[in-house]
Amino acid sequence: DQKHASLEPLHQWWADCLTEGKLVGSELTAWPEETECERFRASFRRYTRDRNIRGRIPEDRAIGFALKKCAPSLRKGRVRIGGDLAYVYLLPDLTVLRADWERFIGHKMTWD
Repeated sequence: DQKHASLEPLHQWWADCLTEGKLVGSELTAWPEETECERFRASFRRYTRDRNIRGRIPEDRAIGFALKKCAPSLRKGRVRIGGDLAYVYLLPDLTVLRADWERFIGHKMTWD
């Protein structure tokens, strides 16, 4: 609990996403295989706004770099959506990302 409380806001959000099995702050109710980068970032921004977090919030460009530390299996790609190419995050299975997180945090977690 103490480690989680001292994490940067992005990492707190990511830990909550992994715990709840969904992108916290988004309208999605299940773990997606892919999501547009803007929707992903909007979920994080909504999370910080809902919790009144004002400091240590990374800029949009820095979010991907910060996630690489705790989720190296997360990939970025481009897909065609409605005739346009869009950047998306390709999210592996939740068990893979939870294992990434455990390596990042340095201990095993109990996932609900």
